[in-house]
Amino acid sequence: MPAVSPDVARALFATRPVAYLASCSGAGVPHIVPIVFVVNGNTIVTAVDRKPKSGRVLRRIRNIRENPSVAVLADRYTDDWSMLWWIRADGRARLMDGADPSAQRAWGALTARYPQYAEHPPAGMVIAIDVHRWSGWAASDAAIARATSAEPTWPEDGRPGTEVASVRSESRGLTPSAAQARELRIGGTSPGTDPGRSWP
Repeated sequence: MPAVSPDVARALFATRPVAYLASCSGAGVPHIVPIVFVVNGNTIVTAVDRKPKSGRVLRRIRNIRENPSVAVLADRYTDDWSMLWWIRADGRARLMDGADPSAQRAWGALTARYPQYAEHPPAGMVIAIDVHRWSGWAASDAAIARATSAEPTWPEDGRPGTEVASVRSESRGLTPSAAQARELRIGGTSPGTDPGRSWP
């Protein structure tokens, strides 16, 4: 199968509950960590939660301060290899502390997507990744159809808006009716509904 289009890549990425953030120190030492996240236009937001840490600045935060270029990977594995896919988002990360209104909106969006945050909402530093390249691969059209056949049932409260990304027929050679069925709500964007715009 050929590489997926950026629109399809972004839609697939947003279906996953967990992704993997790869960063690199100024000295070139790599680091990767799983994250929960929300996709908003061409921005991925994640936060440092309330779990006890060592007291030191987290490696991902130190790396971003030294080198803001990051990559985030999401994938689906199954024993049926015809249903495999992976998506990578390449971008530049920026840090926001709790005093930033954008950070507060990001916490609300994360809490809306992850009910676990309702009891212990994120209150740490927010990482916003402005994605300049969405890329990836899928083993089959069926793999894309399965991932994007239904809208996630995320609550809308706390989110700044909505965006619907169409998995278009021309990008995958699908029939128009099949592509229409793959429209996927992938997150808030403010203002408007242009998938090229980023929030926060």
